[in-house]
Amino acid sequence: MKPSQATRRSDGAASCSVAGDPSRIREGVVEPKPSPIAFLPLTDLRKTKTAPSGPAWTVVKDLPELTIGRVTALEVSGNKALFFKLDEMLYAYRDGCPECGQSLANGALQGAELSCPGCNCRYDIRRAGRSLGTPDQNLEPIPLLVEGRAVKVALNV
Repeated sequence: MKPSQATRRSDGAASCSVAGDPSRIREGVVEPKPSPIAFLPLTDLRKTKTAPSGPAWTVVKDLPELTIGRVTALEVSGNKALFFKLDEMLYAYRDGCPECGQSLANGALQGAELSCPGCNCRYDIRRAGRSLGTPDQNLEPIPLLVEGRAVKVALNV
């Protein structure tokens, strides 16, 4: 809190002000600070949120043996998905070029670079589908989990 300063006016009345804040000057009184705009009880912060309905992880049942350097397109729970295997690592993305909207199932894959067959935009599979030409147009990654021989994806994310 800033120190207050009492002064006497020429007519003898006392006046008080808060140093550096002339808007809070009142004769004989310092105006109180305004109350907070909103109040959030701590009990509201402790409430847990429920997860979205449906399973968080979906087993990819018809996933064939993935070949390194090849695009594999599948429909999983009504969602079109692309699967890739690069250097023994698996990757999954939602199908669709963010630039032109065309399917990437027939896109050319060279190393970790996937090219759209419609507009030739290129995406880096290893770097979360980052566009190599347009910085704000990236593929949408799908979280993927390998448990033993089962491959699971999180489509509700």
